[in-house]
Parts: sequence; C-alpha cells; structure tokens
Amino acid sequence: MNNKIKDEMASIPIPSALHSRSLKGIHEAQAVRVSRRKDWSKTIAAAAIVATLVFGALFHGEVYAAIQKSLQFIPGIGVVKEETAPEERWILKEPVRVEIGDGYVDITGLMSDEKETYMTVSAFDLPRFESVTFINEAGDSFTVSRSMYVGTLNEWTGDFWHNGALPLAGKISFYFDDYREAITSISLAKAESYAGYDELGQTVKKNGAAITLIPNHGADRMWVNIVSRLDDDGHVIKYGYLDYAHRDSGIQLTNKEGNPVAFEWQQATGAPNRVFSFASHDEGPYVLTLPAITVSEKDKTKLTLTIPPIGETSSMTQSFELADFKVDMTKLERVDATTLKVYVDTHYKESDPRSIMQFRLDRSSMLKTNERTGEMEFFQFEIEPGSKKVTVELSDPAFLVRGPWTFTLN
Repeated sequence: MNNKIKDEMASIPIPSALHSRSLKGIHEAQAVRVSRRKDWSKTIAAAAIVATLVFGALFHGEVYAAIQKSLQFIPGIGVVKEETAPEERWILKEPVRVEIGDGYVDITGLMSDEKETYMTVSAFDLPRFESVTFINEAGDSFTVSRSMYVGTLNEWTGDFWHNGALPLAGKISFYFDDYREAITSISLAKAESYAGYDELGQTVKKNGAAITLIPNHGADRMWVNIVSRLDDDGHVIKYGYLDYAHRDSGIQLTNKEGNPVAFEWQQATGAPNRVFSFASHDEGPYVLTLPAITVSEKDKTKLTLTIPPIGETSSMTQSFELADFKVDMTKLERVDATTLKVYVDTHYKESDPRSIMQFRLDRSSMLKTNERTGEMEFFQFEIEPGSKKVTVELSDPAFLVRGPWTFTLN
C-alpha cells in the first residue's frame, strides 16, 4: 500500500540541542522573563509549570531517528511524511488506556511495518517504563526499549522505537517492564491510504496557515491531532498564545449546548504539543476554537549600539527587521556597568493578522512584556564593563498569527 501523503506535513520543531539537564520553570513575576539561550520549544514547554521537566534523551543515532518519527507520526494513521510506504503497515486505530496500580498509561499510537515498530504513550502516576514487550499471535515475544521521554517523575510522555521488522499484525498483546499482571490485548489493523489531510479531518485556512484537526475516537475519549501547514518558512511552536498576558493557550472547546469541555494536552517529546483528548460522553458535535498560533522563523540580524554612560539614558531612532517585522528601538539605558537595556516599539496591534512577540539573543538576556497584551516593552543583556559599543545578534523571532480557526468535531 502506498501512502500518498507526501510533503504536506507541517514542520514540527524539535529542540536543537536536546540534553539531559533539567528545564527550569519560568518566573512570571512582573511579566519579566530571563533567557539563557534556551530554545523557544523548551521555553514554551516550561512556561506553564513550576516543576522541573527532564528530557530523557541522549544524543545518539537511534534516539535521533526516534525523534524524527515522533514528528511524523499521527496516531491511528501512521508515519505520513515520506514519499512511499511499505506494502503493509499495521496500526492501532484507537487509543487504549491501561490501568496499573493507582496509575494508568494511554497508548496513544502504535504502528509496525517491515521497516520499524513505533509506539507513543502518556503515563500518569507511574514511573518511567524502560521497555515494552510485545507478544504476537504465534506466541513470539519482542522487547523494545524506550527511546526517549519528557515529563515529571510520575507524569510523562514517551516513545518506544525498534529499527527493523517485527512480526506484529492482527491480535497482539503487550506489557511494560515487569508489569506482567497488566498484560493487554489489542488488535492492529492495516493502515489506509489518503490523498491529503482534507480526507482525515476538517481543514481551515486563515492568514497563511492551514490547520487540520484529525479526530481519533477511543472507548470514552476523543483524541485530536493538530496538523498545520504554513505558506512561509516558519513553523508552529505553540497552538494558542505564547505571551503570558493570556494565562492559557486561549483554546476553547464546547459541547452541543455551548458549555465548556475540559481537555488535556498530551505532553510532546518535541514542540509543540499537538495532541489533546477529552471525555466524549455523547455524539457531539463539539466545537473547538483556536484563536491564534505562535510561529517561529529562522531569521537573524546584528545590531551595533553605542552605549551611554552608567545610569544614563539616550534616545534613538534605530530600527531592525526580523521575519519582515519592523521593530523600532526608542532608547538605551545603561543600568549598571554590565547591563544594557533596550526599549522597543514593535507596533503591536491586536487587529493585525500577525504580531512579533519575542526573539532570541546570542547571550544571557531578559525581556519584559506588557501585562495586558504580552507585547515586548524592552530587552536587556550583559555587556563588558567599560565598553563604549556592543554588537549583538538577534534571531529566531516568535510571532503571533491570529485566527480564529473554528472546527466541528463529531
């Protein structure tokens, strides 16, 4: 069977420097944020929590390949970003929940073909599993190690990946680590072929962003995968608002009576979180409204600034551009011997289809945002004592693309 979906898949970013050190929670007091050259994906993943997140990935070829698979995999469908697919691919059509002790693990996706076997899970109130053992209809067993994970000690999302063919098709069983008492039987079905994302779910396009919602029905929950394609070279780093003025993503889900429905994001091993689920107690319809998406683009520029004396402020009219956004620098303030503050005007308007929100600096830095709108007011960074001029590089602008995108889920 040929998978006809080719290069429509959105570019879903992964951290450019995955490592095993902790990601620190972001202090939100007075809407001030400190940057230590973290990737935007890490900053966003950490923004909503105070607890420490730990990336359980090491840099080696197999893990990197597993990460790539996680970016291409849509539960219930399979890997979609490729020119051709194996003749037979077996997939788990619906998510499965397995209860173990006081916790549970959701099997959000599973596929197996002649090239690989790949499973994605989300666990709650359970320790991180090191492996999963599959048993096929012939009674043969195969143990696959965990390739990576992200999460806290007892709430995490992980991937299990095997490079090569495993004879897994039809009815199979599996269990994690030594939890043989929780062995679970499932059925894998042959994957179907699709000509495009429009066949998989409703697609809405606005302001250069086409977004598709792909529903996957479980026994008592609906799982929804979000896929995006952008007209430009950017990539989505968050579905919803990035700025802290909006204390959540802004996404709304309502039932047929118009009442809010609670939903849960599946923590992703690569940004952005793009799968969520909710308890579907009736046939719907449900309406999801996505007010905005946050996009990052690979662009950079360098600035050379004349530093005022300590404790003084100088007005200026210098500007720079990132991702076609013009940003005016209005004044410089030398806070102390080693700190320079740059006040900016990003020409933020809530009526604009797009607004620049943030960017990275090539050194330790901090920025302050407006508490109501989230627009940047100033950024500051370290300078050498006694310096008269400084050259700083700005890169990876993050900007808001406004919708709304409205979807109906049945």
